[in-house]
Parts: sequence; structure tokens; C-alpha cells
Amino acid sequence: MKRGLRLTLSPRNRTRIVLAALTALALVTALWLQQAADARQAAARDRTTAAAWAESAADANSASPEAIAQRFAMQSAGNGRELGWQAGNLDEVIAALRALAATGASPREVRLTRPQASAAGGFTVSAVRAP
Repeated sequence: MKRGLRLTLSPRNRTRIVLAALTALALVTALWLQQAADARQAAARDRTTAAAWAESAADANSASPEAIAQRFAMQSAGNGRELGWQAGNLDEVIAALRALAATGASPREVRLTRPQASAAGGFTVSAVRAP
């Protein structure tokens, strides 16, 4: 006579196993959805950055250095070769520098500072134009 292993579970233990399996499934699903949302957000940010760079380059081709300075709220300091402005993130810094470079007013030296008290981020940019 063959004897098999019989595992008998009480209804309460079966309920616990089912709930544990559902919890594990919900956790895996939540992690997968979060990863997908992060990927979509990164792709959208990349598209926005690329569009901003293309727009700044296209606008700069038909704009003067003064128009670019006005667009990015750049302030001239000293002998007029140094420009200063505020940028919310690195994408804005790059867009402004690309716009300046497209007009032929390429900066020779760029300094970025990030204020310590700034909770929202942002940069103070100082650029010295080539003579």
C-alpha cells in the first residue's frame, strides 16, 4: 500500500496563504508600475530638453546677443563682457549657453553657483564673453 504525504491545512491557514500570495503579487505589481512611471517621466524629460535645445538653437540663429540676453534675463556687469543670470536647472543653463554660442557670442568662462539656502534648486550663472 502506498502512503502519500497528505498535508491538511485549516481554513484559517489557507486564508493566510492566499492573503500572503495576494500581498506579494500586489507588491510586485506596484514596483513594476513605479518603474514604468519613472521610465515614462524620464523619457518625457528627455523629449522636453531636446525640444528646448532645438528651440533655443533655432531662435538664436535669427536673434542678436541682446535678444538672447533679454530672453534669459541676463544682466550685463562690469565692462559688458560679463553676463549673469538665474537658471532653474542645468537644462536652462545649457539652453542659454547654446543660444549664446549660436549668435557668435560664445562665453570664454562660465561659473555656476548653487545657493545653499535654495530648497527648490537653481543656479546663479556668470559667463565672461570672449573679446
